[in-house]
Amino acid sequence: MRLRVRERIASITLTRLTVDLDDCLSTQDAARRAELRQRITDWKALIDYWAVDWDWRESEPFMNDWQAFRTRRNRQFPTEATHDYATAPGGHRIAVKVTDILGNDGLRVVDVVI
Repeated sequence: MRLRVRERIASITLTRLTVDLDDCLSTQDAARRAELRQRITDWKALIDYWAVDWDWRESEPFMNDWQAFRTRRNRQFPTEATHDYATAPGGHRIAVKVTDILGNDGLRVVDVVI
């Protein structure tokens, strides 16, 4: 994940996703594991959904302020999200949640000063 801040606009870009396929596919037989590995040619193919909470607080639930997900008709999705902090300068915690195609969730939090 890459964070870029220009003036009062923050941009988050997904740069990679690492999934332990051996562990996640351990219940599948060897032929099925090989088929799934062959079909996954790009890390973006592992992502089912991702969302950003632009002002995350640890004591509160994750709020989907921005989200993107894959559908059956549209397999593509954006890998960058932006937010304008024009009315809220100062320190913020940005949380990014990613759900992969196997149902695993990951959360990464970064601090930013606008």
